[in-house]
Amino acid sequence: MPTPKPNESESNFVARCVIDPEAVRDFPDNEQRIAFCYSQYERAQTKKYLVKNYKRNWQRDFEKQLDIAERKEVAKVRRYYKQQYNKGIEIFLKEGPNNFQTLFKNTDLLEIYKSLYTNIGMRFAKWYAKNFQKYIPKSFDTSQFDDIWFSKQLQLGNAIGAERVTLVAGTAKKTLIDITQRFMKTPEFQTLGAVERGRILRNQFNKYSQYQAERVVRTEATAAANFATMQVAQSIFPGNQLMKEWSAAFDDRVRDTHSEANGQ
Repeated sequence: MPTPKPNESESNFVARCVIDPEAVRDFPDNEQRIAFCYSQYERAQTKKYLVKNYKRNWQRDFEKQLDIAERKEVAKVRRYYKQQYNKGIEIFLKEGPNNFQTLFKNTDLLEIYKSLYTNIGMRFAKWYAKNFQKYIPKSFDTSQFDDIWFSKQLQLGNAIGAERVTLVAGTAKKTLIDITQRFMKTPEFQTLGAVERGRILRNQFNKYSQYQAERVVRTEATAAANFATMQVAQSIFPGNQLMKEWSAAFDDRVRDTHSEANGQ
């Protein structure tokens, strides 16, 4: 039976439908056939609306889950940055601005990446599985895949972290050097005692802790979430039932190229 093409108007579809050989064969009566064609178009529009509404709700819920996950991880990573920067301030006040090599260790940062990917990944794995629970048999227990999903998220976090920790550590140390050296060149700062210097520097680096923690987490969060949902989909559905579609959030963090890919 004929079905409406994307963006085809009702009048164009009905005109095409009433002369379609299959429609003529099944509905030889002209009035019945016209009624069928209008009904066919209405059903297609209803389906289109339901799919669009489902996608919108899906995107909204995905972004909500991502926001919750990001806030939790940012708080943890911020504490680490704050701790390291405070140690750097103590070193600076005692030894000078260039002895920060013991800070922001690659091993510490790698653990952050692994934790970030497993925490966000498992959150989205369980969220995705719950969304599709009604489409799979009740006897099918998705928790049997928890260890597999966790292991894959851990592997991904470890691989990506291994690529990035050196740069992340270098950026943090450079920030310490740049800021402390800048303050050292300020006459007003040099006249202050150690307690006052420490207070000013801690206030300054608290801002950097928040900014850099957000940058690390937000860079990885969507990748961790998307990877998790893909792993779950492949675990619980046959390959011939899967179709991957790009869905952009359209917020201030989305790249133009990603917005253009929406719906593909």
